[in-house]
Amino acid sequence: MKKHQLIILGIAIVLIGIIVLILMKGAERNPSLIETTGETHLSLSEGLDIIEENKESATVRSLEHGISFTVPYSERIAVTKEEGRIYVHTEGADLVSGQWIEVFRKDPVVSLDAAITEQFLSNYSTDDCFVGSLPFPYSKEDSDKFEVRIITYPTPSIEDSEELGPAGTAYKCPNEYTTSMGLSYFLMDKNHPDKYAYIFVGQEIIPSRTNDYELGWHDTVQFTE
Repeated sequence: MKKHQLIILGIAIVLIGIIVLILMKGAERNPSLIETTGETHLSLSEGLDIIEENKESATVRSLEHGISFTVPYSERIAVTKEEGRIYVHTEGADLVSGQWIEVFRKDPVVSLDAAITEQFLSNYSTDDCFVGSLPFPYSKEDSDKFEVRIITYPTPSIEDSEELGPAGTAYKCPNEYTTSMGLSYFLMDKNHPDKYAYIFVGQEIIPSRTNDYELGWHDTVQFTE
């Protein structure tokens, strides 16, 4: 190869190297590029989509269920839809060990209390299980539009507590839908009275990583059309 050809080839290699270096530096300065292609991770099952996101979190929507909520990007979180429920859990963990939300339909003119009673308590004695009120589990600007209920049971006596344990007589009530050990509740948006949700959180909270870091993913649930 002639000398001038070697010089041209060398210049071309240097120019290519400079261009690659510039592109790499640009990627380092672009948080969205780093956040969406490198350090973040969110596993979604079919039928779920992301409608809003930032470097900390993503808002996930289910058109089928008519709900949305926000989950963190900073944890290895998976959102899985299975058998009518949407589970929020650590990726790779069993669904039963995760947290979940389930949506139920109802007649818009029927109260939330009546809908829960008809759906879950028709075969249970009111002496054992009943619908109870719960203070809104978190504070947010639009909390007035929600109603919150639980399935609960009579407070056991001290003697019964010693015999039955901290869960008392919860065993007499619907197993998965009775609030006992940990956080769980029914939620209805008054603007969408044709449905309500049951949210199971348990004793550990998966954060939403919204601007208010005290909110868990369950605190961000919104009902949509």
